[in-house]
This record gives sequence, structure tokens and C-alpha cells, in this order.
Amino acid sequence: MVISSKKFIAVVSAIVFTASACAGVNFLTGSEASASSVSVLAAESSMRDITSQELVEDMGLGWNLGNDMDCYGTWVSGMETEGCWGNPKATKALIQKVKASGFKTVRVPVTWTSHIDADGNIDEQWLDRVQEIIDWCMDEGLYAIVNLHHDGNGQSDIDWIRNAQSDYDTTAAKYTKVWSQIADRFKDYSDYLIFESMNEVEFKDVSKSDAYDTLNKLNQAFVDTVRNSGSNNAQRHLLIAGYITDIAQTCDVRYKMPDDPMNRCIVSVHYYTPSPFCVATPDVDWCTPQTTWGTDEEYAELDTNFKKMYTNFVSKGTPVIIGEYGVLTEAKNGKDADSITKYLKAVSETAVKYGMCPVLWDASVGGDMNFIDRNSLQFNSSDIENMYKDVAARIESGELKKDDNIKGDDTYKEVEVSLTDGVSVDVSKYDKKPVGAKIYLSCSTDWDSYGGGAVHYDDGSSDWVYQEYGFNSVYDVIEMKFNDKVMSSMNNGTAKQLDFFIWWTALDNEADENSGHASELSFKDNKVVLLFENDEQPEETTVTTAETTITTSETTVSETPVETTETTKETAEETSETTASESSSESVSSSGSGLEAALKGDATCDGEVDVRDVTLVNQYYVKMKDMTEQGLANADVISDGIVDLKDLGQLKKYLIKVVDSL
Repeated sequence: MVISSKKFIAVVSAIVFTASACAGVNFLTGSEASASSVSVLAAESSMRDITSQELVEDMGLGWNLGNDMDCYGTWVSGMETEGCWGNPKATKALIQKVKASGFKTVRVPVTWTSHIDADGNIDEQWLDRVQEIIDWCMDEGLYAIVNLHHDGNGQSDIDWIRNAQSDYDTTAAKYTKVWSQIADRFKDYSDYLIFESMNEVEFKDVSKSDAYDTLNKLNQAFVDTVRNSGSNNAQRHLLIAGYITDIAQTCDVRYKMPDDPMNRCIVSVHYYTPSPFCVATPDVDWCTPQTTWGTDEEYAELDTNFKKMYTNFVSKGTPVIIGEYGVLTEAKNGKDADSITKYLKAVSETAVKYGMCPVLWDASVGGDMNFIDRNSLQFNSSDIENMYKDVAARIESGELKKDDNIKGDDTYKEVEVSLTDGVSVDVSKYDKKPVGAKIYLSCSTDWDSYGGGAVHYDDGSSDWVYQEYGFNSVYDVIEMKFNDKVMSSMNNGTAKQLDFFIWWTALDNEADENSGHASELSFKDNKVVLLFENDEQPEETTVTTAETTITTSETTVSETPVETTETTKETAEETSETTASESSSESVSSSGSGLEAALKGDATCDGEVDVRDVTLVNQYYVKMKDMTEQGLANADVISDGIVDLKDLGQLKKYLIKVVDSL
């Protein structure tokens, strides 16, 4: 978790007087690190014969010692960095309070940057202090996680790990040297100690594929370094950072878990969803802040996201730790207290149900997620404290545990079909209606970012029904289950065709270099996959509604649809990538001015027809923006007196060169 700049400035002002308190620094060489340890207090030094999944399930509920050893600042140096954002230094009594509150795991985020010399040697006194906190956890029989924290996601003068995108070899050498010293110091500790590779790291200055490759290589270097350090580290359970520890981006096909001869790697993601509730302050402009949480839809979203991690990792043998989750607690942010408690409880219970360990982010008085006050050693909310004690008791008794009977998503028959004119599929040709679709994207350039589009259902009337989808990367497999509106329309007997569109990238914000790339995207191989319920292959009907040519992967025929028996398989359908919208599809009247189109399609009236016109028509249709009378006349490309999705579809076909003129 990164401290906000506003909070950061406030804290700086409050404690800048410590700037002159500079302690002497004694840096370790690799050989000195193991010889100069403080007392090793771990009760057990053995490595149990258990899997990483068994270990994660035994970890119970976790708690972060946030804004303590991870702090940094230009106004402090040496040992004064600990807690320099406003917290008192950690004590053994604090760790005992954490245990008494029902937590069984303590994550100790550590920022090492200010404690490493030019040759990559760690300050001995700093490493001693980290070890002291770890020993307190061992004394209490708690699991402990130690990592490289803001070294990879702090400010530009702190997050040296991100230099790997421009100078991998130098950065990797420093990275492995730091981990060699940490691993050597703790090599005889039991499997109650877990090393975590890094925290919330991304690489923004290279292509997304190169960014994934860089992270994957660093994670592999981490595993190799720890394994080669010997003793218990040869078998230690290791926590591997996901891409920026984001669920969707960690589930990307380009993210790879490291090769590990011991098969003892766990993946780490963080969860602050929905962000308008969890992290949005009242003054943000990127969303409408949300003060409450707890609708059926919000519970379902939580379950869907965690099930995604279960499906992609846990069910395939890779355990998951939710390394951070939480909600803003300061009164000024206006978050409803009952909603906070409900959210924290739901995250904890859902994580345990899917066999994952949830670790609460607690920045205490030095941050804006404050649960245990480190001055008084008391929970700020007795409701939250009692909730965690209750959840912990249910875990201990076995009442709450991993559900070994989790059902996979419904299986569907997949039918791969080609798109007529690069857009349409005639669904009237089947004896049953598809219930969803899988979409694969292709890009004509090396661009890769997020965007979205829609699937339109055209029943031949002016009232098209559509459902939006989103993607985080052009490498995503977009899986969507059609919503009730689309299914109802398809089942009313007038089903004709589905039209697939890519609408926007990066919100088509001109200030974002990732915007305006929709014209570079297309559907891979000019195909989509339709999903049908049950195990039976959908069959063609004897009545056709159009003289279009449908091309399957095996056969091309005219007029009569062909059953695609060679391209089907069963698959688990997931909907977590879908951002379905049930916006009204009512037509919007154009102006009654009687103006003629000056340039058909030029909704922006700038003399050109391009993606900006598609964006404006889309925004106008969903009532986000208005258009001028001339713009409306230009946007009515099918000349029926209204500007609606038919105009948008035709305009899109023109831009992707499906049609030659408007």
C-alpha cells in the first residue's frame, strides 16, 4: 500500500524535526551477515513435510505491520526511518495484541533502499531490527512474511527494482545480492518464516509483454537465490508477487510462476475492490466515491474475483495469499462503519473458503487504514475486533475452512464461428440460443493496454439490446455470459444476429497515450466463440433468415448454417472479466433543425471521420455528452432521423474498413 501524497506531506510537516537525527551506519558484507545475527528465538528450526497449500490453510488470518519498517523519507536516515510516517516503533506487546485478536500471520513489509550501500550491502543494525520483529512473531507461534516493499513501488528515488526495465542486469545483480543477505540471515529459521519476492511492482516504460517478462525473470532470480542459499531455505515456502499484485493482471497468460524444484511457491495478490469504496477519498476525480458496501451484487463481485484466483491458481496447485486488503477508516473519508466491518468479514471468509490466507493492511495512526492503535494497543472498533476473533475461532474449530466441494463454473459447448463483415454472427441459424461468448483480440501494432467494447443483439427492430465488456490487455481472453436483457431478447422468437464491437481504449482520453488505439484492434482470425448450454452440439435449423455466408473453421457454405462439430470443446465459463452494462437502449432523436450532413460520420465536426467520432456518438448515446445540431446531422449515418446504436455500428464498420463509405 502506498501512502498518498497528501498524507505524505502532512506527515512530513509533523515530523521534519527528526531530520537531524542521523545515526551511524555499519554495512554488512555477505560473509558478515550470518556471523552478526542477534539471538535466534525461533522455537522450531525444522521444515515440516507439508505442501504450500496446507501451510497457507494453516496460516489463518493475517495482519500487516504497515507503515513501520516500510517507511522512508528524505528528512530521516538510518534507524529513524522506522515508523517515520507517524507510528510509534513496533513492540513485542503489539505482536502479542495481534495474536490475541485472532491473527495467526504477520506480514512485515520492509523497505531496504535507505539501508543499502552503493555496493548493495545491507546495514547490519537494520537487519538486526528486522530479525528482532521476526523473532517476536516466532516467539508467539505466528507465521511471519518478510519482503522487499517500497523498493519496487515507492517514489522514483526509492523504487530501484523498477530500473530493471531499462537495465536488467545491474538491477538483478543488486536484487539478488540483497536477497542473498536476507536469506543467509534467516536460513536456519523454520517454515513459519516466508520470504516474499517484492511488492506491487510494474514496469510502465516498456511494452506490457516486456514488463511481464521482466517481472517473471526477477521472480525466478528470487527463487534461485533463496534455494541456493542452503539450509532450510532449500525447502522454504516462498511468496511470489503477482503483476502489480492485481488479480486480473496476475491472471494474464503472460504472468508465469517461477520454476521451483521444491514446488513450494505461493502467489501474492492484493485486494482493494471496489476501489471507490476501499480507497477513494471524497476529493478524487477518477470515480464517484462510495461510502457503503454490502449489496448482493457486491458480494457476488467479491466471490467472482476470488474464484478467479481459485480457478487460475489454487485449483491448479498454486496456493494464494491475499497479501493486503482493507478500507479507509478515517472519519473524513465518510466510509460507513457497518459497511467496513461487513467488507472485512466477507473478504476474510471468502478467502478462507477458497483456501487462501487474507492479510489485513493496517497502517495504524501513521496511515489512513487504522485498525489497531499502536499507541494504546487497542482496536479502534470493537465491532471489527470481535468480528476477527469470531472468524478466527470458526477457523480454529474447523467450522470455517477451505471448501473442497467448490464446483467449477458451468461447462458449455464452444462453437467457433467467423464474423460476417468482421462484425456479425447470425444466431437465428441455431436450434438453441448462445448464452455467452469468448472473445480473442488481435492488435496490428505493439500497443497493449485496457479498453472495452460491446456485443449488440439485433432483433431487427430499432431497439437494439447490448452488453458491454472490458479487457485489461489485448492478451486477455474475454469471457462473458450474456445478461438477462440479451437472453430475454434472444428468446422472444425474433432472434437474428449478434454484432461484436471494440469501442474504446483507455477511455479514449486524449491525455492518456494509451487512448485512441481502437482502430488497431480486431477480433483474432475474424472469429469469436459462442457458448451454448448443456453437452449437446447446437444444430442448425431448417429456416434461415439471411442470405449471408457463414464460415466455420472447417467448411464454408451459403444460406444454410452448418454445425461446427470439429471445433467444439468443453470449457469452464467465467464472467469476472465482463463489465456488463444494462444501460437503456432507447433511441435518441437527432436535431429537428433539418440540417444536412456536411460530412457523414463527422460527429465532432472537425472535418475528419475517425475514432473520436465513434467515442462521441457512444458517449452521446449513453447520455454522457451532448452533440451540436450539425454533429447530430453528421452522425445520423443511416439517415433515419435518429442517432442510435445502428449509426454507431455503421460508423465502426467504416473505420475498420468493413464498408467503404457512409
